[in-house]
Amino acid sequence: MQKMNKSSTLSQKQGKKELVRRTLAEDYPGLDYLGIHSVLNARYSWYRILWFSILSVCLLIGLFTIYRIIHEYVQVPSATLINVKSVDKLLLPQLTVCPTNAANIDLEKLEKNLFVANKNQIKEYSKEDVFNFAFYMIAGSGFQVVFLN
Repeated sequence: MQKMNKSSTLSQKQGKKELVRRTLAEDYPGLDYLGIHSVLNARYSWYRILWFSILSVCLLIGLFTIYRIIHEYVQVPSATLINVKSVDKLLLPQLTVCPTNAANIDLEKLEKNLFVANKNQIKEYSKEDVFNFAFYMIAGSGFQVVFLN
C-alpha cells in the first residue's frame, strides 16, 4: 500500500512537472530566450538553483534601479522652460560638396589668362609654377577668388 502511495505521488509530481513544461512551451514560447525550458529540463538541481538565483538577483537589481529613478524624480523636482522665438530669415547650415570626379584644368589657359596677363606683377615663372598654383587653387582656397576670362 505504501509503495502504491509513493508511486502515485511520484506520478502526480511528474504529471505536474510535465504540465508546467508543456504550458510554458506552448503558451509562453518567449520564455525560451531566458532559458527557462533548459533549466526545467536540467539534470542537476544545483544548476536550477544557480540559474534562478542569478535571475532573481538581476530582477532585484532592475527593480531597485526603477525605484531609485522614481525616488529621485519625486525628491528632486525639475522645471523645464521652453521659449519659442520666431525669426524672419533662417540661414541654412554651411555645406561643402566635393565632387567625386577629378578636376580638369587647362594649364595653358590658366598660364595665358593669369600669368601672361599679369607680366608686370609676375616676372619669371615656369610650367612647374603654373602647375603648383593650380594644385594650390584646387587643394587650398579654390577658384572662387580668381576670375578667368
